[in-house]
Amino acid sequence: MRRRMKMRKAKKSVNSYRADLTIDPTDLDNEILRQPQLYYDWSQAAAEAEVDRDEAKEDLDIAMIDVEDKVRTKPHLYFTDDESQTEQAIKVKVHSHRKVKRLRAVYHEALRAFKLLRKAENAFEQRKRMIESYLYHYHKMVEGEVNVPRVPGTYEKRMNKRTSERIKRQLQTKRKRK
Repeated sequence: MRRRMKMRKAKKSVNSYRADLTIDPTDLDNEILRQPQLYYDWSQAAAEAEVDRDEAKEDLDIAMIDVEDKVRTKPHLYFTDDESQTEQAIKVKVHSHRKVKRLRAVYHEALRAFKLLRKAENAFEQRKRMIESYLYHYHKMVEGEVNVPRVPGTYEKRMNKRTSERIKRQLQTKRKRK
């Protein structure tokens, strides 16, 4: 029952996938701030789905072992007198048992949710790269629009000269300490 609750939560997350993945270019500040939380939420959902998948697989394996044990210990309940009890026939009886079928369906649903959420996690990593790319190109566009006159002796040159002198002094003091 607990596993079903987690799987429902994962389904709810999958439904909000498109809304969370969308990038609003007019509100990049908000998108940048939301990105880490979105990535964390989807990574956590993927991790929970992985645990669900592993638990469902364990439940399936245990049920198969249990049913196989029952088929081997009490074959008269599963086989008619004219049926042969070969390994293949036992395997068929185990796989066709209703408990095994039900748990296999649960496992496949958990596996599907895990794969989907893992892909969503990757998509949010790509979303991060897209925001970075968009900011890079936006910065290039803004930088290309601004024309700053380059006149010798301007504040920029004085600042560069001051900065280079400060760096030289710091290097000299470091050399003296050695």
